[in-house]
Amino acid sequence: LNAREIDCGEFYAQLKASSRVRDLAAGELRYVWTETGTPGFYRQAHTFDHILGAYRVVPGLVVMI
Repeated sequence: LNAREIDCGEFYAQLKASSRVRDLAAGELRYVWTETGTPGFYRQAHTFDHILGAYRVVPGLVVMI
């Protein structure tokens, strides 16, 4: 099963729905995230899962990032 097949493609669509846009309107460089599709509930859950997996503490295991 790949990302394009999960939930009839909705998972993949949400992961690629946001884009980061440069914004210089206020006189300084900043980036604004814009949504081009449905709300990214899958993307948010995927991000939290990644953070947990990268930083969780397991006795006897050393994770090098």
